[in-house]
Amino acid sequence: MTRSPLSLSHEEPTTRFWNVVLFANGDLGIAPDIWLKEQQNLCAYPRVNAYTLNSLAEKCAPPKKDWPEYKINKFYHRKISSFDKAKELFAEIDSEISGAEESAPPKQAPSTSTTAVSPPSTSPWVATNSAAKTSTVKNLTIATSGPAAKPSSDGNPTVVTSVSSATLSSDGNPTVVTSVSSATTSSDGNPTVVTSFQAYILNVPRMFRRNVVTDAFRQLIGFSFSPALVRQLIQSNISNLLANQERTEAGEIVATPSRSVPDTEPPEEILENGPLMTMSDFLKLEKKLKKSKSLRNQLRSEYKLLMRSDRGASCRSLAAASLHDTLAAKFTWKGQKTISPSQKKAFEGTQIHRLILQSVNLKFKEPFMTKAQFQDVLADWFAQAKFRFQRREKRAAARRLQMEAENEEVALPSSESEPDSD
Repeated sequence: MTRSPLSLSHEEPTTRFWNVVLFANGDLGIAPDIWLKEQQNLCAYPRVNAYTLNSLAEKCAPPKKDWPEYKINKFYHRKISSFDKAKELFAEIDSEISGAEESAPPKQAPSTSTTAVSPPSTSPWVATNSAAKTSTVKNLTIATSGPAAKPSSDGNPTVVTSVSSATLSSDGNPTVVTSVSSATTSSDGNPTVVTSFQAYILNVPRMFRRNVVTDAFRQLIGFSFSPALVRQLIQSNISNLLANQERTEAGEIVATPSRSVPDTEPPEEILENGPLMTMSDFLKLEKKLKKSKSLRNQLRSEYKLLMRSDRGASCRSLAAASLHDTLAAKFTWKGQKTISPSQKKAFEGTQIHRLILQSVNLKFKEPFMTKAQFQDVLADWFAQAKFRFQRREKRAAARRLQMEAENEEVALPSSESEPDSD
C-alpha cells in the first residue's frame, strides 16, 4: 500500500492502518484503507494499527483472499439495532483495543509531552448538517486556504472556515486532516455546528495512539442525536422499527416509496385448513417458507399450540398437523436414490423439518434434541404413514356400512306401517 504524503515521517514504513467503520445503514466493521477507497467519508473512528487487530484475534480465521498484503485475523461486521447497542459494541471494541495496547511491547521511548487530540467535528458518516461537540487541538500547525481564528485564551473552541488540510508540526505531534467548509461555536462551550464535513482521518504515532483512540471512542458515543438524525444514520433499522410499530397500532404495515419493507402482508394461518394433502401444496409452502421470515415465525407460533408432554409426542403431533398421511406416505427420511414414478422424497433438510426441530427445542430447552434423536422419532412415523392411512380408510368404510344399515332399519318399520290402498 502506498503511504499517504501526510503520514508521519518517523513512523515505521511497515505500519499499516485500519479503519473502524460505522456505515450509515448500521453496519459496523474494521477495514483497511484500500478497501474503503472512496468511502473514507464514512470512517467513524481514528485508524487502528494492524498490530492491534492481530493482537485481538490470534486464533481466528485466516486472511481474506482480497487482502493478501495484510495480516488480518478478525473483521467486525455486526448489525446495530439501536444506539444503545452501538454504545455496547463500541465499548467492547474500546476494551479490546485497550488490552492489546497495554500488552503491546513499546517500539520507541515514550514522549514526555502529553498530547490530547480531538477532531474538530465528529460523525464523519453524516454528510451534512451534523451537530457535535468539539475540543481544542494542542500543538498543531494549521495550513488554511482561508481565514482561521486562533484559539481563545479560555480554551473554548475556535471558529474555523475553509480548512483544507493540517500539517505535522515540528515537535512531532499528531496530524489531523480535514476538509471543513465552515464551523461556528459560542463562548459558553455549547457544541459546535459543522456543515459539509467531507472526511476525517487521524494519523497518530504508536506512542500517542492509545489515548487518542480511547478519547475518540468516548466522544463519539457521548453525543445526543435528534430523532431525524437517528433515522438518517440507521435508516434500515429504523424502517423496521417503524414498520413493526405500524403493524401493532394499525394492524397492517404501510410501505413507503423510500424503502422496501419485506413481508408487508400479514402472515397467513398455515395450519387452519388442516394438514397438507398433495405434493404440489407441500412444494408451494416450502418455497414460501424459504423466502419469508415472518411466515416461518408464524408456523412456529402455530406449532406452540400443538405441543405435547414430551419431545417424541410433540414431534409426531407437529408432523401430523403439517402432513396428511397420504402425503407423508410419499416421503422417507432420506428419500430414495432410485428414479421411478413412485420415488419417495427426502423429508430431511426441508423447511418443515427444520421448523419442527427448532420448535421442539424451544419448548423443552436443554438437553436439546439432536438430529439423530429427531430422526429416530419421525423416521418410523413416515414409514408407517401408509398403514395408518389404510387403517383409517378401513375404519371409515366400516362406519359407512354401519350407518347404511342403521338407516335401513329406521326406514323398514315406517314402510311396514303404511295402510293398504284397498
